[in-house]
Amino acid sequence: MEGNQTFRTRLVVEGLVIVVSILIAFGLDTWWDDVKERREEHQTLLALQQEFISARDNVIFYQSLNQPVLNSTALIVEALDQALESGELMTIIPDSALAITLIPPTTSVNLGTLSGLISSGRLGIIQNLDLRGQLGSWGVTLEELGEEEIASRRLVNEELFQALSAKINIHGIWDQVNALIGMSPGQVDPPSSINLPVDKELMGLYELRWNILRHTRIEFGHLLVSIDAIIQELEKTL
Repeated sequence: MEGNQTFRTRLVVEGLVIVVSILIAFGLDTWWDDVKERREEHQTLLALQQEFISARDNVIFYQSLNQPVLNSTALIVEALDQALESGELMTIIPDSALAITLIPPTTSVNLGTLSGLISSGRLGIIQNLDLRGQLGSWGVTLEELGEEEIASRRLVNEELFQALSAKINIHGIWDQVNALIGMSPGQVDPPSSINLPVDKELMGLYELRWNILRHTRIEFGHLLVSIDAIIQELEKTL
């Protein structure tokens, strides 16, 4: 009888040892998985920090390109407006300014790490909920800028270029555009002035171009605010 009790006690103890061993093993596995995930999170945060710093530089660069286009467009709008008020048929415009207004903007931002996290559903690896929310919604701000630039390119390529081609010889102007965006393989004529016909169609197109560019400038500002907030949150998290 006493032997049976001892045997049962030993079975219970061995069972408990097995259970405890399994729990410890599971605990160690969980701990190790958490260690690996935190290491992965840290490396991911470092990669995101570098990408957003680079993205900020790119956005500032493209923002700087937008400003002379806006300034040249404003110059032409003002010249056309004054000519229309005075009843003139022509207004003199620097052909370089006209060329600048035809530059189609294309902001390029490469965020491979963030794209990979979102597409793979791994954004949850980032424990900082505020940062995770900022990263998840950041693409919306970029899309808003992209929509303005798409509208600007469509206006230039489909309407403004056609309207100018019908009124003036635009080949020399187009050579300057290609030179400005680094696509011209040959010699470009020195800057000069051009007589631009004055009519309401051109005035309307250039006013629309000016308004889109002003909205684009605002979106650049929003984008930089968003990037700066993410960089600050990344620095706090790291």
